[in-house]
Amino acid sequence: MRAILFYPLAALAMAAAIAASFGPELLPKKVGPQTGKLDRGALIFDAEALSHMDIPDTQVAYIDRDDFWRPAGMQIATRRTHLAPSPAIAGARLLLDRAQTAAFAGKALTIQVKVRPLPYTTATSLAVSAQAPGPVTWTAQKLPSESAALSFHFPAIEGGAPEAIGFWPVTTATDYDYGLEIVEVRVSAE
Repeated sequence: MRAILFYPLAALAMAAAIAASFGPELLPKKVGPQTGKLDRGALIFDAEALSHMDIPDTQVAYIDRDDFWRPAGMQIATRRTHLAPSPAIAGARLLLDRAQTAAFAGKALTIQVKVRPLPYTTATSLAVSAQAPGPVTWTAQKLPSESAALSFHFPAIEGGAPEAIGFWPVTTATDYDYGLEIVEVRVSAE
C-alpha cells in the first residue's frame, strides 16, 4: 500500500522540482499597457501589473513571487555599465492604459512608489519619470534603508497624458547590478 502512495508522490515532487528550476521563465511575462485599480481618483498598480513592465537591455529584472506563485513585487537593477539615466533612455517602463490616463491630461501628477531594499545590492537612489513622446525627464530621490513610499511630483504633460512611468535605480558602484524591489505604484493628479 505504501508503494502505491510513495511513487506517485515522488513523481509529483520531482515534477515540482523541475518546474521550480525554471524560475521566473516558467511563466514568461507579457509586456503591455496595464489598467490600475481606481481608488479616490488615483490609479493603483499592484505587483501583478508591475510584473508586465517593459525592461530594456540597460536593466535586469526579476519577478518576486509569494508561496502561491503570485507576483509580490518587481525587482529592477541597473546594469553596472549604465549608471545614470539620460533623456534618451526610457528605463524600465510601466505602460499605462490610455483610456484610464486620459483623466490626467493637462494635470500635474504625483507618483508614489512603494519600495523595498534588496539585501546587499540596493541602489542609492531611484529615478522616476512620467513619460510621453519626446525626451524623458527624470526625478531622483535617495532610497531609505528600509521599506518606504517615495513621492515624485511632475508638472503637467503638455498636449496629453502620460503613456508610461519609467524607473531607473541609480548607483555609482560598478561591482554588481544594483537595484530595488517595487511593490506598488500610485498615480494621481495634484
